[in-house]
Amino acid sequence: MPVRLVILLVSLLLSPLALADAGERADWRALCAAELRKHLSKADAPLRMGSIEIKARALLQEVYARDDYLPLWHEAARIQLAAAVADSVNDGLNPLDYPHEGPAPGPTLPAAACAAQELKLTEGLLRLAYSLRFGRTDPRELSRTWNYPRHLGEEQAADWLRETMRTGKLTAALNALRPDAVWYEKLRMAHAALLGQGSAPEWPQLGAGSSLRVGMVDPDVHQLRRRLAAASGKSLPQQAHADLYDAALEAQVRAFQATHGLLADGVVGAHTRAALNVPRAARIAQLRVNLERLRWIARELPARFLAVNIASFEAGLVEHGMLLWRARTIVGRPYRQTPVFRSTITTLEINPYWTVPPGILKHDVLPALQRDPGYLKAKGLQVIDAQGAVVDPATLDWMQFQHGSVPYVLRQPPGDDNSLGRIKFLFPNPYTVYLHDTPARDLFAQQSRVFSSGCIRIERPFELASLLLAGDPDWPPDKVQAALESGVRTPIRLREPVPILLLYLTAYVDTENGVSYREDVYKRDARVLQALEGTFHFSLPADYAAPPAKY
Repeated sequence: MPVRLVILLVSLLLSPLALADAGERADWRALCAAELRKHLSKADAPLRMGSIEIKARALLQEVYARDDYLPLWHEAARIQLAAAVADSVNDGLNPLDYPHEGPAPGPTLPAAACAAQELKLTEGLLRLAYSLRFGRTDPRELSRTWNYPRHLGEEQAADWLRETMRTGKLTAALNALRPDAVWYEKLRMAHAALLGQGSAPEWPQLGAGSSLRVGMVDPDVHQLRRRLAAASGKSLPQQAHADLYDAALEAQVRAFQATHGLLADGVVGAHTRAALNVPRAARIAQLRVNLERLRWIARELPARFLAVNIASFEAGLVEHGMLLWRARTIVGRPYRQTPVFRSTITTLEINPYWTVPPGILKHDVLPALQRDPGYLKAKGLQVIDAQGAVVDPATLDWMQFQHGSVPYVLRQPPGDDNSLGRIKFLFPNPYTVYLHDTPARDLFAQQSRVFSSGCIRIERPFELASLLLAGDPDWPPDKVQAALESGVRTPIRLREPVPILLLYLTAYVDTENGVSYREDVYKRDARVLQALEGTFHFSLPADYAAPPAKY
């Protein structure tokens, strides 16, 4: 470079105008920092920036204090945040929960406006990150039985925020917080597809007509075609015989029935009509609720686990994302609901005794026994005293136990008629809930399987036992079979305990990677939806390291 040009550039940089410009830029950052310090140092009153309440105040104090309260935002980062907030609607989130509008702080903003915009943008980023990582709501506030882990992991929130702002890669950082699972992404895509139909007319409704079958000609058949086409987002092609229920339409109906937990017989009866008549808005809400439920659990999954979806009456053994075993289940009645929680299967018990739980004894067995003294014999139940001795029930006056406090244990010995069948699976929990076989196997054929008192009856339980005992040299299949045939109670401690996840998903991705819907048998969806629409607040995870309370 010529010497004269170098001298010219140096003289320009050192000119009063250049020095003033550099001073101005440094000055606006210092003035903005002073405003940020003033706002964040007041811990005695709610902090509001216009209509926005800053709910992550303690975390923002920690973050900004590390860099002497200097502003973090620039226009490229603000644009990324705005795009991420707009895209969050596909996750079932409400963009209005996440402040993101307005210019990024800079020299054109007065110091007070700069600090306000800085806090609002950082608040919006943290709210969105929190929602994607943990869920918009706190499951602990919605279910008293919820015990799933909820941890930040190695990276604390302040570190994540500073690193994200340092690199400027907000989009990638936020995307990484979503559950990294195909069943979350598929559900998200289904939700986005239905949202995309927002300007289209409502799905056609079917009237309360007679059942539709192949070969019938009925005006409702044309309406059925329109309904199935509308849900898929496709236009209905012109057909010469639109009122004829043909084989191609029957195949569509069977597929619809299968994905909605209905008997896939191709007959459009009352249950199928009811499922077809669920409005699009209700399906969108259902997907929102279950996307939220997946965010609650999807980042803490073990490599191998048994999942029980209470709402779909199914159980599945999963290993490294692959489904190894699947079976139908029977769950608790609506007034004796199977709880949602996480535990670990530690023990199998072949030829179990069934000890009548206190609740069933008080509400079911004792009233029946007081009406019919022969009830115990008919059910094959023994009466056991505090010393473990069998007591003759005929020697007891059952009417004296009016308040349900019975000083005896009622027990059913092992056998084909035992209420637990021939095997049960034990996992620690305070609800006396376990998985077990059942002699009433015909109930697995029912569409809605809410028949138990809270425990989970499983179809083909010995297949599951074989998978859980595989590789255990102490319990080869022939030894398990011998224990079964002996009729003697035989507990088996698992060499490798298996986590069990009791879930409640009314919309989920099935084994064919399609979206399935189920009836909300316990009426739990509405409460989650209400929480999603409620006031935003942070419920910090257990391992959040709060900053010192010195401001």
